[in-house]
Amino acid sequence: MNHLDNGTEKFNKRKLSDVEAKYRRALEKDPQNAHALAKLADALENQEKYEEARKFCLQALDINDSLAEVHLILGRLGIRSKDFEAAESEFHIALELCPEDTLNYIGMGALLIERKKYREAIEFLRQARERYPESPEIAYNLGSAYLNLEEYDQAYKHLKSALDAVPTFAGAAFGLGMLHMKQKSYSGARGYLEKAVALEPECFQYQVALGMVEVQEGHTREARQRFREFADKSGRSLTRKQMARCFVTAPPLGLKARWLIPLVLISSVLALAIPIISPLTFAGAGALLIWVSFEWLWYGSKRIGAVLFAAGALLLSIPVLTILIFAIFVLSTPVWVKLLH
Repeated sequence: MNHLDNGTEKFNKRKLSDVEAKYRRALEKDPQNAHALAKLADALENQEKYEEARKFCLQALDINDSLAEVHLILGRLGIRSKDFEAAESEFHIALELCPEDTLNYIGMGALLIERKKYREAIEFLRQARERYPESPEIAYNLGSAYLNLEEYDQAYKHLKSALDAVPTFAGAAFGLGMLHMKQKSYSGARGYLEKAVALEPECFQYQVALGMVEVQEGHTREARQRFREFADKSGRSLTRKQMARCFVTAPPLGLKARWLIPLVLISSVLALAIPIISPLTFAGAGALLIWVSFEWLWYGSKRIGAVLFAAGALLLSIPVLTILIFAIFVLSTPVWVKLLH
């Protein structure tokens, strides 16, 4: 979840590029304009041009180190780069310089959540909530912290409050969807995740979550189609880890995996107890492993798929080699008899 989401309507790429161009022109006229540097850094951060944003932030601080908005941006960049100590330092400075800006509280709360300090985050955000009771962003982060602690009643209360205050708050809708997923209420999750996707159709995280709900409901064909269409439009596709999480651990493949292990164990016991059926047992187990390996190779981990395929091929080769050796022995028996005589 994006804990830095402020719940407001986001600029589209065209508007962001216009803002970037505007402040670049301002800097051409006045390279020492710290305010323009800060605004340009903000536009670049929102376009995910993080290194360039950092460069302009540092230039702004060289001119004026008391700009709270610059420290706020550097704090957010610190979270994105996982430099949490630097981020905490920047947020503290931003809060000291501008204690009336709710974005500084949102940033510090997001940092504590990212560091998995959920109780500290809740305590900090509750104080911020008392100061700014109407802030949907603070409510959203509070709900996120409670969600990570699996305190679902409190999580629902704050996330719903954020969404009610800002019906276009995609992050809050996504949080409510994830809450229902954790409770295995997939029909409830679907409604909120569909809302999040409708609000921000380009968000990869939202598309993946909705696809996971479809998979859990057994609609794997719809989920595959969703991921293919999204990959075609955005150029992004599921990682192998996400594929495994979506398809391999859920119906129908998840069901196969559940009875595959007991079946192999039973087959092994039968093979040891009744040697005459060993070739058939090995062949069946090998074919089954190869069949499952293809699904892992396609939807899940290539490494696991390769291991399963190798194991299946080995099991399948045992009866084949046994039959081959037996055939060679039978066919060559007359020759050996003549040689011996």
